[in-house]
Amino acid sequence: MAALAAASALAAGPEAARAATAPANDPSGLGARIVGALAKVQSFRLEMSGPTGSGVAGTMTVEVPTKRMRLIMAGGTVVSESISADGKVYTRMNGGAWSVHDLAPDASSDPGMVQSMLDATHIRALPDRTEDGKVLGVYQITLAPPVGTTPQSIQAAMTCTYDKATYLPRTCANGFISEAFTGWNDPANTIVVPAVSSPPPPRSH
Repeated sequence: MAALAAASALAAGPEAARAATAPANDPSGLGARIVGALAKVQSFRLEMSGPTGSGVAGTMTVEVPTKRMRLIMAGGTVVSESISADGKVYTRMNGGAWSVHDLAPDASSDPGMVQSMLDATHIRALPDRTEDGKVLGVYQITLAPPVGTTPQSIQAAMTCTYDKATYLPRTCANGFISEAFTGWNDPANTIVVPAVSSPPPPRSH
């Protein structure tokens, strides 16, 4: 899932914001404004749902300063939970015991939605729309292809809405997955790392 793979890239927000420039096809500078708004975020939640009838849904919580992520995904009778923190990833299934292992050095470097949102050149302004009586800004974002794919890989696109006062995104969808951003800077987003010991190294013979 693109958003999960790239969410920790938001921790690089201030640097990305300073480097952001409006692309030639965005004379309004919308991309740079969105990047700048995201660079000030401390934490957020992302509510995700799969195709209609799939039964797949999840919530991702991101703490920007600590670079911590928590993901809960449900599909059928299985609920999986993972926490990425301090170079380790903790996982458990259906509320069972936690297991822990070291996070691969490149595990959070896979380009995807959130990382793309920190690059103004990936954002193209679209006409506003009205939802529930509120006028929302709209843009299309081109997602960077995952690490390991060829340069010729087709880049995915999502259509997103944003708050015209804060420039923070509200929803994104592409016909397959729908995502809603909530809980900006909510203290309830605090991620508690499980108290689990790493497995001992194998004994030599």
